Amino acid sequence: MMDFAVPGPDWYDRFIRSPYSLRFELGGEEFHNITQSVPRFVQAFDRARHIADYVFPSTTPLLAIVGFWTLEKGEFFYRKHKGCKTGLDILKMTGFDGGIPMTEWCAKPPGTEDDEDYSPINWTAYDVSNNKTMRDVLIWGAITREMPIEPSVPVEIYLYSPKSEVFMGIYDDRGMDVKALTAEALLNIYHNFDKWLLDYDRPRMMAAFSAPDE
Repeated sequence: MMDFAVPGPDWYDRFIRSPYSLRFELGGEEFHNITQSVPRFVQAFDRARHIADYVFPSTTPLLAIVGFWTLEKGEFFYRKHKGCKTGLDILKMTGFDGGIPMTEWCAKPPGTEDDEDYSPINWTAYDVSNNKTMRDVLIWGAITREMPIEPSVPVEIYLYSPKSEVFMGIYDDRGMDVKALTAEALLNIYHNFDKWLLDYDRPRMMAAFSAPDE
C-alpha cells in the first residue's frame, strides 16, 4: 500500500513560489551540441545520473512524471517513427517500461500555466522506485530531445520523490533544475555539487542556501 499521494494536475503547485531551486549545467560550454555531440551527451548523461543517485536514494519512492503530445504528420519525430502516434510511444520504443500508469491527466507544462503560447499536453505518472534502468532511460530521453543522438524522444520528464518533496526536471542537454520545498532538502546537494551549478544563477542560489553570516 502506498503511503504517499498520487500526483495529479496540481502536483507542481506547491513548488511554484519556493525559492529552493538548484540549476545545473549538464553539457556545459566545452562541447558543442552538433560538432561534439557525443562527448557533450556523455558528460550531460553522467552528471544527471550522478546527481539523481544522490537526490533519489534507493530507499525512497521515486515517481516519473512524463509529458507527451500527439505527433503531427509533418513533425520530425512523426516522419522517423510512423508507427508511433505520441512521444510516449517513442519513449516505450527506446526500452521504457514503467508498468501500469498510476494516473493520467492533461495540462500545460509546469511553469507555463499563464502563457497562452503553450497548449495542454498529456501527462502520465509511473512508479519507478528501485528501477535505475527505467530512471536512466528517462534521463536519456530528456537529454537527447534536441540532440543529434539516437534515439531521441519528444517528451517532458520529471523525476519526483513524494516523500522528500524534491523533483528533478531535465529540460535538455543544457541543464536541469532540482527543486524542493525547504532549503534543508537540498543543502547537501548545493554544497557537494557546487562545481556543476550554473554560474549565471549562482547569486540567486547563494541567497537561498547560504547562512546569513556567510
